[in-house]
Amino acid sequence: MIRLFRRAFVLSSILALALALRLSSALAAEPVELTVYHSPLCASCQEFEQRLLPDRQANYGEALVVRHVDISTPEGLAELELAEAAAGSFNNPLPVLQLDDILLADVDQSVLAAQLDSELLARLGPPNPLTATDSHPATVEPTSAVICSSESACVTGAPLHVAVVSKPYCDVCDRTRLLLGVVAQDYPRIVIHEFDQAEDAEILEAIGHDLGLPTDQRLIAPSLYVGSHALVGEQVNSEALRAVLDEYVASGAPAFWEQMDTSAAQGSILARFRSLSALGVLLAGLIDGVNPCAFATILFFVSYLAVSRRERREMVLVGLAFALGVFVTYFAVGLGAMRLLSVVQAVRGVGVVLYSLMALACLVLGVLSYRDYLLARQGNLGDMSLNLPAGIRERIHRQIRAGRKSFWGAALLSGIVVSLLELACTGQVYLPTISYVLSMPEMRASALLHLALYNLAFIFPLLVVLALAVYGVSVKRFQDLFVRHAAKTKLAMAGLFVLLGVLLAIQVLMI
Repeated sequence: MIRLFRRAFVLSSILALALALRLSSALAAEPVELTVYHSPLCASCQEFEQRLLPDRQANYGEALVVRHVDISTPEGLAELELAEAAAGSFNNPLPVLQLDDILLADVDQSVLAAQLDSELLARLGPPNPLTATDSHPATVEPTSAVICSSESACVTGAPLHVAVVSKPYCDVCDRTRLLLGVVAQDYPRIVIHEFDQAEDAEILEAIGHDLGLPTDQRLIAPSLYVGSHALVGEQVNSEALRAVLDEYVASGAPAFWEQMDTSAAQGSILARFRSLSALGVLLAGLIDGVNPCAFATILFFVSYLAVSRRERREMVLVGLAFALGVFVTYFAVGLGAMRLLSVVQAVRGVGVVLYSLMALACLVLGVLSYRDYLLARQGNLGDMSLNLPAGIRERIHRQIRAGRKSFWGAALLSGIVVSLLELACTGQVYLPTISYVLSMPEMRASALLHLALYNLAFIFPLLVVLALAVYGVSVKRFQDLFVRHAAKTKLAMAGLFVLLGVLLAIQVLMI
């Protein structure tokens, strides 16, 4: 009986193994088709097809059939947009890969390759270089361009002016330019006008206002403006653009923005700037101006003004010179930081990394500020994390002592030197605020004004303390005020850091 069971078990195992082998061979017999949507003008497409794709083809051989679709042709672009509509994913950066009903796309080629490897592994199993053959993937050859898809499109007449909004190193913007080139084959009277999202903010604001666009859709790249129509963000596709152009084939689409008065647009930008964004920048500067690092310097400065026994007028001049030195230095440092960040974030991919690191730093500083808040509530101000090191504090005190011996010139120099020394602490708020301003197109257009507002708010506590000191308020009262409100200041800084971190993280997701 046992022998019979053994024989039955062996036979069933052999049958199961044979069935599995037959099934695997049947699966292997069915190749997987990979569609690569590309353009001859796309540098990232060439990199993928020359550096990354050949290895995958060699690893899977005949099991992987590659089909190339050139989207610089009307047929190729229409096929890609149809696939994107089916997948619910629009305006993807090139190249776009399709496996069954799944679309893969990413500006980072290594990420795209990893996504492709994962999908191929699920469909074909581990790669096997021994399966490579000399066979070549199927390729869709570019078809001859259709000059006019309809009789009306070829009627001679007024030009069709199209405004396109773009920004540097924007893969989706590059694809929009490609789309315009394809559509222009059917509309020979089309005239393209390209506007930069940041440099042309005023005229773009005027266009958005004229077209009745909501304020949050007026500075979006990519966008297309034709006549009284606007295609913004994901609305940009060849079908929608053709539908709009067809409305203007007979009459033409004027370049209406050429006659616009941008002064109203500038006022609109400034109006928005003066609302939430301006209040946020002012609040950040004010909180930075009363943080313990800055306030400790203010107290020391006031004490030396008091013991200098100068006349009230001289105290005012010395104090104002010191405050001016602080303002000029911080403004200059801010200008340099803005320039550096603008250059760095223009490099492909660096902006995402930069804002991600800044957002993470803000969240860490928020946690440390909350810890300092708890310590301040217990009266342990000396144990707080975000304070100036003792060595830098002593250098600041020496500089203020030196400035006290002469008049306003030395006080101005003292303000400059002290500000540079204080940056080790006060820059914790300053740099994230600058990063956030640069991440918002509508704020970037008036970045200098934001910078000036921030620094005016930063020196405001210094001016208030100076005024009170001139009229006889003692250093002891200032010190008591600082100690009494140190915990609240730290809590406000913690909230500000978290808010900046969240806002920067949102901008990272929107890039």
